[in-house]
Amino acid sequence: MDNGDVNYLFADFDCGFVEVMALVFPSQQRTNRPMNERLAKERAETDALEREALELGIDIPKNPAWWWDDAEDYSGPAEMMDYAVSYYLTPKGKAGVKKLIREERRKDTEWERKATQWKLTIVGMIVGWMLGALGILIGLVALFKK
Repeated sequence: MDNGDVNYLFADFDCGFVEVMALVFPSQQRTNRPMNERLAKERAETDALEREALELGIDIPKNPAWWWDDAEDYSGPAEMMDYAVSYYLTPKGKAGVKKLIREERRKDTEWERKATQWKLTIVGMIVGWMLGALGILIGLVALFKK
């Protein structure tokens, strides 16, 4: 395929970049070839952990010990490698992300517990003052009744 064909493909197809890549480089139909079960499981686990961390506002570190990629399966042009290679969490990375999620949830739970404790303290003080005032009123009424 010469450069004119590539431009023609980009101009004529109104679809995503990955589909165009599959048309331009048929040997790199990474999104269309079936993934083996292990990679599909790893992708699902990594996506679930990334989604959960994102919901909690946690930034997952790009520590090389936490990530691995499937670059050995890629044989296309080097400039397209970033678009075609997927990154997965290693077992150490999964444990680290789960720990970060657990710590963040613990912070949220601790904050909620403290907020509830303050509310109960304030309500308890108000009820105490009201019962004290009611007791004084009852005492005064009993004193003046005699």
